[in-house]
Amino acid sequence: MHSLLDYLAKLAMETENLRADFSNYPKLASSKFLFGQRNRLVLNDRRGSLFESCEEVQEVESVRNLLIHDGLLDDMPKAYEVIQNWVAIERFILMPDRTNGQFERYKNRRLFYGREDKINLRLASLVRAFQLREVETLKGIRENIASLD
Repeated sequence: MHSLLDYLAKLAMETENLRADFSNYPKLASSKFLFGQRNRLVLNDRRGSLFESCEEVQEVESVRNLLIHDGLLDDMPKAYEVIQNWVAIERFILMPDRTNGQFERYKNRRLFYGREDKINLRLASLVRAFQLREVETLKGIRENIASLD
């Protein structure tokens, strides 16, 4: 999902810097542009888009940073089963507690699981909200192109 943020930022940057002269092969305006530089975009802070500060983007960035820098979501990951009448009726992995998309910390500790937030239940709503913002972002990019004509 975080890669999609970079792709959308690159697409927005390219549409804001469309070239008309192709007598030589131009360098892409977005060649070194990443999502973290979105404040340079016209669409930055567009309401309802992924370029607006929102919990979905913060959560995706938090999970991405945890996986990239620490290598895993938890040092002792556990999968849980709910068993009734000797039959497993539910399996899940817990998501660490978050506040405003950021993992909760206490001094040098983090990754608390007091809220019992199940990844399998949380993921569907996160993807749905992310996709709605993605559509709004693409609408903004399309409107930006239309305004150039």
